Amino acid sequence: MTVQFKDDYKKKCYEAFKYSPYINKIMENLESGHSPSLRSYIDGSIDDLQAEINQVIGEGEFSIHNARVNQLKFMYSCWHELFRIIEEQDVTDTDYELLQSTRN
Repeated sequence: MTVQFKDDYKKKCYEAFKYSPYINKIMENLESGHSPSLRSYIDGSIDDLQAEINQVIGEGEFSIHNARVNQLKFMYSCWHELFRIIEEQDVTDTDYELLQSTRN
């Protein structure tokens, strides 16, 4: 399924995922409009950051931890916006089912 992403969404995703090892794949999929792959790389980035956040932190690491939590919130914002964009572009129910997830 191909979706047209606006430049402001691409910039938002770049800012949210610029520290992810998947940033190049995310940006490639934003350019090509391939939303199932994009969603997969966004999920991977979110999962990786959640794993980092779930690690035990030591004294003096609270600011790093809080920065990661804020980055995760920004990632989720992009993730939710992806679904809004897909719905706006009138994607068929079958295509949308491919993007269904348990995340809220």
